[in-house]
Amino acid sequence: MLTQARALLTSTPTGATQYLHADGRDAGAVLSEAAHTLDFHRPIALIMSGILGHITDDTEALTMVRAYLAALAPGSYFIALDGSHSLEHGAAEKIWNEQANPPYVLRSPAAFAAFFEGLDLVEPGVTSAPLWHPTDPDPQHLDVVCGVARKPAGAW
Repeated sequence: MLTQARALLTSTPTGATQYLHADGRDAGAVLSEAAHTLDFHRPIALIMSGILGHITDDTEALTMVRAYLAALAPGSYFIALDGSHSLEHGAAEKIWNEQANPPYVLRSPAAFAAFFEGLDLVEPGVTSAPLWHPTDPDPQHLDVVCGVARKPAGAW
């Protein structure tokens, strides 16, 4: 996968691209490598899509998010999306965790919102993904929670 990513993700005169093969829980190592490409003195978008559910301990997940956010300049954005808890997803979560590795935890929207504490949430806040600025005139709720927030000056 690393070889394919490096072949496909190439830099251009208008932008740089880098692929890191790393454990996202090791924020220090990821940030150190990313600093070769990114200017952490300028706003950056941090996107965690489908990642936080694999960090099953809430404290560890929050610590990881905070470590990344601490490295970002004010004005940076944090975007996160993951599956959320429901009766239907609860059964799938149980089967996954019995048969697959790494394990996965589904958090409630309220628990997921903790990742955004101290940030300025973009409306409509933490919500079901299809309900976040829907383009469909009749969006359907899904058990996928997301949010977008801006890091204010003075945070961390």
